Amino acid sequence: MALPASGPDAPFYAPGSWDRDQLAGFAEDLCPGRPIDLGIVRAVKTLVDSGVETFESCQGGEGHAFPEPTVRFGAGRPEEGWKGLSVCLTYGFPVRALRLYWTIEQGHQPTGPHWEIVFRRPLA
Repeated sequence: MALPASGPDAPFYAPGSWDRDQLAGFAEDLCPGRPIDLGIVRAVKTLVDSGVETFESCQGGEGHAFPEPTVRFGAGRPEEGWKGLSVCLTYGFPVRALRLYWTIEQGHQPTGPHWEIVFRRPLA
C-alpha cells in the first residue's frame, strides 16, 4: 500500500485526515509484527515524526494495558514533556493529562521518571 507523504517535511501534514487504511499502515511501520492500536497510532506517529521518542502506547479500554488512551515517552527531562504536549495540542488531540511517573522495579527500585500523555478518547 502506498502511503501519502508525511512527516515534518511534507507539504501538508494533517494527522486528523488520515483514514483507517493509512493508520493501519503507520501502525505496522512503527512496530513491525506487532502493530500499534489504531486508536492511538495517530498520536504516536505524530509524536515520532516531531522527534519525540515513544516507547509504550495503548488505545485504552477493556482488555487493554491502560484504561484510557496513553502514550509513554522520554526520559523525564522537563523539555520532553512540554514538547510532547505541545505537539499534541498543536494538532488538536484531546489531551486529558500530562504526567511524570516512576515505575517500581524488582519490588523496591524506583525507575524513571518518564512522561505520559493521556487522551480523553481514542484517536481512530
